[in-house]
Amino acid sequence: PPPTDRFRLHRAVCAWLAAVAAERPLALVLDDLHRADSETLALLAAVAEEVTDRPLLLIAAYRPDEGDLTAVHARLARRTPLRLPLAGLAQKDAVRLVRSVTGVSAEAAAALAERAAGNPFFLLESARMVADAGAYVPGDVPEGVRDVLRRRFERLQAPALAVLRLLAVAGREADAEVLIRAADADEDTVLDALDAGVEAGLLTEPADGRVRFTHALVRDTLHADLTRLRRARMHTRIAAALRELRPDDVSALAHHYLQAPSADTARPAVEYALRAADLAGRRYAHDTAAGLLARAARCLAEHPAAFPGEDVPARLVDVLGRLLRAQIRGGRVTDARATRARAMDVAEEYDRQDLLIEALTSWTEPTVWENRDYGSPDTRPADALHRLLARDDLPPTTRCRLLDALASALDADGAGAAHDAAAEAVRLARTLGEPVLLAQALATLSRVSEWEFEQSPREQIAAELAELAAAHELPAYGFVAEYVATGSAAFRGDLPAMRRHMERGREIAETHRLSDPAAIVLVQQAALEMAAGRLDEAERLYGEATRRMRANGALHTDGLETIVGFSLLWLRGRAAEGLPLLRAAQKQYGPLVGDALAISLVAAGDEAGAREARAERPPIRRDFFYSLFLAIRAHAALDLRERDEAEELLEQLRPVRHQMIGAGSVALALRPVALTMAELALFLDRPAEARDHYERAVEVARSWESPWWETQARESLARLTDG
Repeated sequence: PPPTDRFRLHRAVCAWLAAVAAERPLALVLDDLHRADSETLALLAAVAEEVTDRPLLLIAAYRPDEGDLTAVHARLARRTPLRLPLAGLAQKDAVRLVRSVTGVSAEAAAALAERAAGNPFFLLESARMVADAGAYVPGDVPEGVRDVLRRRFERLQAPALAVLRLLAVAGREADAEVLIRAADADEDTVLDALDAGVEAGLLTEPADGRVRFTHALVRDTLHADLTRLRRARMHTRIAAALRELRPDDVSALAHHYLQAPSADTARPAVEYALRAADLAGRRYAHDTAAGLLARAARCLAEHPAAFPGEDVPARLVDVLGRLLRAQIRGGRVTDARATRARAMDVAEEYDRQDLLIEALTSWTEPTVWENRDYGSPDTRPADALHRLLARDDLPPTTRCRLLDALASALDADGAGAAHDAAAEAVRLARTLGEPVLLAQALATLSRVSEWEFEQSPREQIAAELAELAAAHELPAYGFVAEYVATGSAAFRGDLPAMRRHMERGREIAETHRLSDPAAIVLVQQAALEMAAGRLDEAERLYGEATRRMRANGALHTDGLETIVGFSLLWLRGRAAEGLPLLRAAQKQYGPLVGDALAISLVAAGDEAGAREARAERPPIRRDFFYSLFLAIRAHAALDLRERDEAEELLEQLRPVRHQMIGAGSVALALRPVALTMAELALFLDRPAEARDHYERAVEVARSWESPWWETQARESLARLTDG
């Protein structure tokens, strides 16, 4: 339009706004000013300059890195505008926003908030993506965010975008010097690119010489747009730059070399991975160490030609042994078993008995619970160990380690071959003067000894282990000592001692980030709550423990959930509700769950099904679950009125009559064994004996600070006396 028309338009708009503002204060809000055309910007400046005597508030929101607002900024500067840079939402507000859209955990919401740096649009898009997918996947970028960011990338020159992509491969943050050294460009080009990134609001400078993406989503989008081949080449260049500039940054070097292993880079990838894994282990970052070692093993297996003149199979078995130990420290026993099997595969592939010995004796970290399926020997390792132990040329240390491994592989029942192998390993270890080996053998002996009978051997083991752990800085064995001592205190019904040892164990687990032991302490705490009748709190603690165990890939999570789930339902008088749980467990554990299944079936009114469920009744093993499984069998017999069996079970329970059911395991504490024995005696028409058992049940309940069982035992005793 002609200039006179433009002048008239400006005057008309100014007059109209002045008239409105004269009647009442007026606020004019312009959003996304960076998208305004030149005429709109000129009109804004005209209003700011002309309407100065009316209560008119002009508010404009814009992206400083988009659009050309230089001219309008200059004109508005005469009015001394208040400039308010907008930061992202505070962390708590960002988390609340995410959780209002999707039901992810607080931890996942916090991770999303951190990646979006509080940007509301990024947050909402990320939350909707998670809501649609059903889970939070780190590294995923919502399509809407990708589109917005790609439009911003298009405004950059090609050389600048190439440098930002290199930075994306380097990580969320990097040294400019490393980028200069790794880039396919000269220093000025790299610095110009970083300047452009800062000006575009894509980068910040958190410290001198360092650059960082403003949002993790920016980095992830750039990274995702690269082909895997190009990313690999960039990782190699960054690794070479780091090796020259910061050769001691082993974690970063391992990361970049492992992203692009090849015949040329496999050797440094393995070397730096091993050094970084050692560093992570010293910092108790066991999962990080395991991840590095797993990738180092993959490098060795896939690029053997990169190690000319070396015994690659021996080196691979050594790395797998390190991996196994890191997995155990992180509580990943199932993964550790798979790693041992892989090491055995390598040894057998090359027909190397020396490597088979190394594979079978690499399990030198203690596991508090069994490291095999419950009730079954570990057949493949056990067979190999028997063959190796038949040799007469084994050094004493090797024989000791093999015996220790055999004890763990065999089916432990408190006596027999497993106990004999562990006892012989302890005897040998005492002659060798190796404290760590002695601690290992003692820990295994404690696991295969009787848990619910004579306790003096286990008490001696606990005391000696505690001394060895303190003298030689062996925290994992220190935890085993406290765990065994807790079990011995449970055997005595000494709750103050139990709590002392549990607290010491908790401190060791938390200080040294021992994941599996930390979960086991929660199980112990839950057992005390169960004994006291606080079943809701017990259920909460068990739930937290099994969540941790499942996250770790622990071996016995399913079994613990089954036992705990049934026990809580039974104690609440709702045994019939346990049928789906027990039916599922029956597929894995077979007749081991028959007695519990029978109790639930009787509660559901299916007596015929209950009898069928108990058609096969395997012997009760004299291990940590002896009193638990024996008492469950006793209640199944009572429910089905099996008189002859009840008489046998009453006799079998006598050695553990002073205990709480399951307490020897320090995993459960259902009710006094004596209470079950009293019910058996009454069923067998032995009222005098029942009275004795009720009196003992009162004593046991009192020592376990269990008022609900003490009350039940007293009331039952009173009814018997009155009757």
